[in-house]
Amino acid sequence: MADVPTIHAFIRALAVYEKLEHEHVGTIDDLRRTLFPDAAADAVTAALPAHRRPPPPPRVVIASAPGRGDVGFALYFFNFSTFLAK
Repeated sequence: MADVPTIHAFIRALAVYEKLEHEHVGTIDDLRRTLFPDAAADAVTAALPAHRRPPPPPRVVIASAPGRGDVGFALYFFNFSTFLAK
């Protein structure tokens, strides 16, 4: 969870680069809640039948370079295909 401000800064930098900073409205707290859902909610979700469970939260990988610190990130998430029903 300590990396959330770094991830947020990378997302902000991408928004600025793409000239879409006006659309970047997610806060650090929003990102933290999305990436690290409440553990109590996880226990409830685990009790649900597989077909009723929400998709897992997004995942993030941070790239670091010696002497340069954090230099990039990859954020990925799981999708549901309505056509495949999975």
